[in-house]
Amino acid sequence: MEIYVQSRGFSQEDGYCWLPEKPSMLATSQVSDLIQSESPSLVLGRYNGKLMLLVTGLEASKRRDFRDRKIRNSVVWVSEDSEQEQRILRMIAVRALRNWDSLREDINVAVQFSSEQGFQVLFEEIKLLTMKGKDLPTSSQLNNDQELNYKISKNLDERKQELASLLEQYSLPKREGSLVVVTEIKAEEALIKAQVWRGLSKLVNSDTWKVIGNRVTPNAPKSSALSFRQVGDKSTKDKSLALVMFAAIVAGMMMLWGIVF
Repeated sequence: MEIYVQSRGFSQEDGYCWLPEKPSMLATSQVSDLIQSESPSLVLGRYNGKLMLLVTGLEASKRRDFRDRKIRNSVVWVSEDSEQEQRILRMIAVRALRNWDSLREDINVAVQFSSEQGFQVLFEEIKLLTMKGKDLPTSSQLNNDQELNYKISKNLDERKQELASLLEQYSLPKREGSLVVVTEIKAEEALIKAQVWRGLSKLVNSDTWKVIGNRVTPNAPKSSALSFRQVGDKSTKDKSLALVMFAAIVAGMMMLWGIVF
């Protein structure tokens, strides 16, 4: 599993950067457009056959920059798309949702000031977080409704706990893209456009989960509902029949008028 950390040093010259380097997946996946990275946020998704978890807005407890601003840490985990690696990333995401301060402090301990590039990362400390997920029980598979219905809600504690329980019990949907997005300030239109599987933002106008994609049941009988084309054909036929009846009535009235006069 690959681990990348973004932070900064104290001086003005030691601005924010990634160690050991900026993960290429951040650019190709464009996940930064889905979150307010300065605030506590996370993105969990599948990109080009690999899994990625991004956690941002992890404020350092003591480290501040030259303007006395709190320094924020961000971490990216990239793994193969295996059941075991997925459980590890989901476990870290669950911890972020349930106990943000605990995860923040673990990352805080692993990132320290340094003369070179302004900070250093104790990667072995961060790797300890991934070891805890290897003994988790096998995950259940999502049912059709859970996997095919994409939902968003306002970022509330209750919704975060529900999302944590879902990630704890079930495997991720099998499709590519940004599957789980949790952030502070991001318009719900951005989450809808990205077709996130589960999304939380304080700008979503619903306090409960709302479906942003069509509810699809693959095994539903074909006769259970009319297709859009069938509805259109039926409407056209109804209109044609009405015109014929109207014409017949008019013709009858004209004939009657001729007889009387």
